[in-house]
Amino acid sequence: MTPEQILRVYMQQVKNLDQADETGLTEELVLLTRDSVAEVTQWEPEQEQQIARLDDQLVVHWQQLAEVLPNPNFTDDRRHWWWFLHEGPQVREQAPVQAAAD
Repeated sequence: MTPEQILRVYMQQVKNLDQADETGLTEELVLLTRDSVAEVTQWEPEQEQQIARLDDQLVVHWQQLAEVLPNPNFTDDRRHWWWFLHEGPQVREQAPVQAAAD
């Protein structure tokens, strides 16, 4: 997938959180897609702003995501804060501090 496609998929999956069912698949897919967003090394400034807005929306759903988290099979890297939303929305702000400490 191109970075643009990854971003479009992430946008759609964040929107899908509003209609998620009880399977947890919607939540896991958005978290996996957020991993793909993180793997892209070069984003345009406007894309970075869009990612930040989508991340804001993702954090709004932290309690919904907490139902499928923690999922220890994926990462213990706190820079991937979306996998730690079960601890609360503050994990997003703590991620840069954690990255600086590593």
